[in-house]
Amino acid sequence: QVSVPITVECWTKLASKDAFNILIASEPKSSATHWEMYSYSGSGLFSVYLPGCGGEYRSDVNIADDNWHHVAMSLEAKRIRLFVDGKLAVDKPLPSEFATSKGGAIAISWKGASGARA
Repeated sequence: QVSVPITVECWTKLASKDAFNILIASEPKSSATHWEMYSYSGSGLFSVYLPGCGGEYRSDVNIADDNWHHVAMSLEAKRIRLFVDGKLAVDKPLPSEFATSKGGAIAISWKGASGARA
């Protein structure tokens, strides 16, 4: 069982903003406690999706610029914060309390030199 608050962070270097780049995700999208960190298609903006709690939270920071970035999500019961390179990029209240997860798989995306996802 996983309860909030939770902080998830990673380093990423994304060369293309032509598609969604999923960085880290938890549980299936059908779960009320699913979350995923990604860059938004077309803009490369660092974003988080919480389908069971307000939907999409998008920063105004392009992380798909072929440079290294440290990104983080801090998720509390009633608030979400996104950070890029140590700077606060989003700080918003959630429309409802984020539920405690019953636990589930964590997926980490990786793209090798061939471009194939692992």
